[in-house]
Amino acid sequence: MASDILIKQTAPGTFTYRVDNVDRFAPELNQPATPFPIPESSHTQAILIKIEGNTMIINVSWLVKDRGAGNTAVDELTGGAAIQTVEQQRNFLFETFESKGLEYAFELDVEGVTPAFTKIGLVTKMVVDKDQTEPEHYRASLTFIVGTLVDSAPDSQTDDN
Repeated sequence: MASDILIKQTAPGTFTYRVDNVDRFAPELNQPATPFPIPESSHTQAILIKIEGNTMIINVSWLVKDRGAGNTAVDELTGGAAIQTVEQQRNFLFETFESKGLEYAFELDVEGVTPAFTKIGLVTKMVVDKDQTEPEHYRASLTFIVGTLVDSAPDSQTDDN
């Protein structure tokens, strides 16, 4: 895949981690339906009932490499604050993309494709793995679920009126 993938924390604060060495980008749309087979009938006569909504999960994996002097993995952090080494990137991913509540918002964007592929949601799983075959690099993967974060009580229900 030639395009970069941007993983953004959009609230609280804004940080954009740039995945520029993508191994795998796999969006998966789940559209559950419940079958209701009719006794003594062909499989083609089964009734399909749609009682659940659809979900999209996006899996991304990449090779984490040192960025080198003057380059940063995080667009907003440059100079002395730049995230360059594999260890800095690992720490940044775990510390920044951990959702600690509903105030945390995330976005996944595939840069430079038409039509645009931008999704909002949550990072639900992250793995950063180092093995003996590539001791100077990490393999990272994350699972992103697409959706809108909502509070358990709408604003109108939290008023004292």
